[in-house]
Amino acid sequence: MLFVIPPRAPFNAEPRGLGTWQRQRLSSYLLDVAAAARVSIRKILRYHVAWRRYEPERPFGKSMRLEMVNGPGPLAQMWVSRVSLLVGRDDIDDLTLLPFAHALGSAAGGLSPRRRWCPQCLYNDVAIGGLPYERLLWSISFVAVCPLHLTPLVDTCPSCGMWQRSELSRRCLSGFCGACQAWLGRRRAGNDTAEPGELMAAYEIWVAKGFANLLAVERDSVAKMSRNNAIELLRTLIVTSFGGKAAEFAEAAQLPLGTLYEWLSGKTLPKLRYLVQLSWVLGIPVVSLLLGYMDAKAQLDCRDLPPDVHRQKLPIMRRRHNWECIERRLTESINSSTPYSSWAAAARAEGINRHFLQQRFPELAARIRDAGFQRRHEAAAARERAVTYALETAIAQCMKNLIARGTYPSKRKVEDALRERGFYLRFSVVKVIRSVRNKLASERPAQGRRCARRR
Repeated sequence: MLFVIPPRAPFNAEPRGLGTWQRQRLSSYLLDVAAAARVSIRKILRYHVAWRRYEPERPFGKSMRLEMVNGPGPLAQMWVSRVSLLVGRDDIDDLTLLPFAHALGSAAGGLSPRRRWCPQCLYNDVAIGGLPYERLLWSISFVAVCPLHLTPLVDTCPSCGMWQRSELSRRCLSGFCGACQAWLGRRRAGNDTAEPGELMAAYEIWVAKGFANLLAVERDSVAKMSRNNAIELLRTLIVTSFGGKAAEFAEAAQLPLGTLYEWLSGKTLPKLRYLVQLSWVLGIPVVSLLLGYMDAKAQLDCRDLPPDVHRQKLPIMRRRHNWECIERRLTESINSSTPYSSWAAAARAEGINRHFLQQRFPELAARIRDAGFQRRHEAAAARERAVTYALETAIAQCMKNLIARGTYPSKRKVEDALRERGFYLRFSVVKVIRSVRNKLASERPAQGRRCARRR
């Protein structure tokens, strides 16, 4: 019999959500291209894209911040130019923040270093008969909740507890964990919804809806956006609402007065995080700020900023610290049951630069670093033991079911039974199957073992 291998499909796929706030992001679109072409994403990026390499012997993507692929910077521009040639499309830039680059600037700190998703959105993609995909909105670090379901975005796998920097990994698919391939979607629970009554929750919902409306703006309106429009709008608000007193406006907007003067004088432009802050405090959507709508002043409603949002960093050398109390707290954390996870975490808790603090307490820095490493090692070992125990229990139950049906529990049949239960099988599962089989064989009578083998 002659088996004919079907030809490889072309490198092409239809981007989803174009023109809406639920538009797909570029990294997720590349996974769809790889799946449609029956080629791994690793091979596409390595052999089928004409990358410009400055160091030919160095693997592509080494030390590259893959979360910036979906951003407004040069890295996203390079990926879009190469991927557009690969798939034969000229609208790939809509899957990134490049259309908003002139308005958002470099968006420093505006992209999440972790891969994040809304489980309910992924669940709905499959529930309506489609394939799951990951949205560009989830890449924006200021967005913490889903504007549609009002549920917090998740960045760790519910199955293995791992997180990833990007979905562009060797074995990843959109909507599935890149480490254990577990399904990341789930139906929304009632207690997952953010309560708008709380200040922080109301702020997160406002920001999420603001960026969703920004992504939904048409191309013609996007071209009219700029941060200079926001500055002109602030000038109008200072005159009409604060009698031309910039100091009162800065106090009401919770902005440093020096920063406001730099904007008004044209020395600098507002950063994205300041635009997000002004959007909430003044009650003006981000889209209205960037378009400079003058009628937005009617919506002026100064609100308090949540205390944990955009906290200003004070100059370290100008602050007076009680070094004895700091040393005592650091020492107590080492001897406690929950030490700091790292020296950087200890410095953040004290509000001091970690390098400056390390110069002050070099011995404590080494002890806290070792204690944090030990804690992480013990937590990883505990997770591994829990996974192994669950796997052994499932293997034992599968073997007992096979023996009860008069079937010998071979490796292949046990693995098939485990897959039906939804287990992800690693290479080490063979040793676990052998260990459980030997344990069950020692517990059963010799006659029963021979009968089971003959069947």
